[in-house]
Formats: sequence, C-alpha cells, structure tokens
Amino acid sequence: MMKRYMMVLLACSLAGCSLFQQTEQKIEKVGVATSDEEMPIVVEVTLVNDVITKIDIDEKNARSFDGMITGSKKELGDQYNMRAYSSIGKEWYEQITSLETYIEEKGIDAVMVDEDGYVLNDDLKMECTIEVDEYLEVSYEAIENATE
Repeated sequence: MMKRYMMVLLACSLAGCSLFQQTEQKIEKVGVATSDEEMPIVVEVTLVNDVITKIDIDEKNARSFDGMITGSKKELGDQYNMRAYSSIGKEWYEQITSLETYIEEKGIDAVMVDEDGYVLNDDLKMECTIEVDEYLEVSYEAIENATE
C-alpha cells in the first residue's frame, strides 16, 4: 500500500499535478494621480501583481481648438478638432489610446521619449505624435499611489 501511495505521489509530481502546485495570488491595485495645472492630467491605473493591466489618461477642462467647446479631451472626442493639425491625421483621443495600449502591452518603461517629450519608439510614434512626457510623469505618480 505504501509503495502504491509513493508511486502516485511521484507520478503527480512528475506530471505537474495541481494538487501539489501553489496557485499564485493575484494582487490588484488601483492608483490615481492628477497634475496641478489649469487643464489637469488625470491618470487612473490598474496593476495586477505590479504589472499595468489598464491605464486611463485624460485631460480635464480642455477646450476645442476653436475654443467653443469644453470638457475632458476624451469627452470632446472628434470635437476637440486636433485632427486637422495632426501630422498623422489623428485626434487626441486616438493618440492617447495608442499610448495607453502600448503601456498596457509593453509596460510604461518601454516608452522612450526625446528631450522635448515626444515618443522615440518607431512603432508608437506612427500612432502618437503628441508630447507625452507629462502624461508619463503623472502615470508614474498613479503607479506610486496604487493601493489594494
């Protein structure tokens, strides 16, 4: 009987039997940060085991390029009217979504910027030509503020 028990234990350990494996605990944290500006940058970040799984970047109190409409830049959407001034023909919310997706997929430390705050990553700068250094700065603050 003991021999059979030992064989079952050995077989389970060799086969990766879930009975003996520890499950990794997932620790979720959420952090928020806001810059101190007339048009404050607001970032909310969700981390699971200290890896960013969701990031939301927006600017509040924004005005459309013609100055007629106010709201957050994401709320303004196409009415922000940056597309006509964009070298890649993309609106602000489209560019910031590209940055958010890049951060979620590759991590915030993967985003490289030049001395003027513009993206250096070839794959990202095809989608995001806005200055991002302040968004990254507030994002790092949100990460530091993250709690369970």
